[in-house]
Formats: sequence, C-alpha cells, structure tokens
Amino acid sequence: MINICCPHCGGSFDPYGGMPTGYNNLTPQQREIVAILAQTPNGWVKSERIARLLYADRYDGGPLNTRVVIQKQIYLIRKRAPSINIESETGRNSSGYRLVINKSPAIVAAEITEGNDA
Repeated sequence: MINICCPHCGGSFDPYGGMPTGYNNLTPQQREIVAILAQTPNGWVKSERIARLLYADRYDGGPLNTRVVIQKQIYLIRKRAPSINIESETGRNSSGYRLVINKSPAIVAAEITEGNDA
C-alpha cells in the first residue's frame, strides 16, 4: 500500500485502494457511520438520523442513549483513522456530524483526466 500526502489538506490516502488511510482499522459499526456520513458529503447529519439508520434493523431501536454511543464511535473513528475528517456541531437540543471531503486541485484534475480516458 502506498500513502500519498495531499498538499491541499495534509491528509493521506492510498491512490490504488480508494479508501482513506486507517479505514481498515475501523469496526463494522464505525464503517457504517462513515458510510452514513458519506451519503451527505460536506453536509451535516444529525445524531438522531445516524442512530435511526444505524439501529434500523434492531427490534429495540438500539441503546437508550444513542447520542453518547455515537459520540464515542466518532471519537474512536478519529483516533483509528485520522485521515477521515469528521467535524462536530453541537447545539442546544441536538448535535450533528459531517464528513469533510477535501481534494486538492491536482487530485480533481487527475480524476477528470482519468474519467476522460475511459
């Protein structure tokens, strides 16, 4: 695996694997949280929505305090895969998270060129 440092955002990525560095260190539940956030790149997703999607298949609806569980999982994602940039927003009655996608102009140009070759 080759990791390249992005000059724009400072993050690292594997140009051949397509997954952020550290993604394989995440648990299935943490990967699912990243997938939920990736459905709305750079957009805010409330904790309640993450919990609804995360625990939709459980008959009991998940843990009683899903907000705390999600906070802990976000903390662990940041620790295990620091190249996955998740921002937090806390408010009076709710909190939310967003997956920030930063790409350098060089990466965007390379993707466009690659797409034109197909």
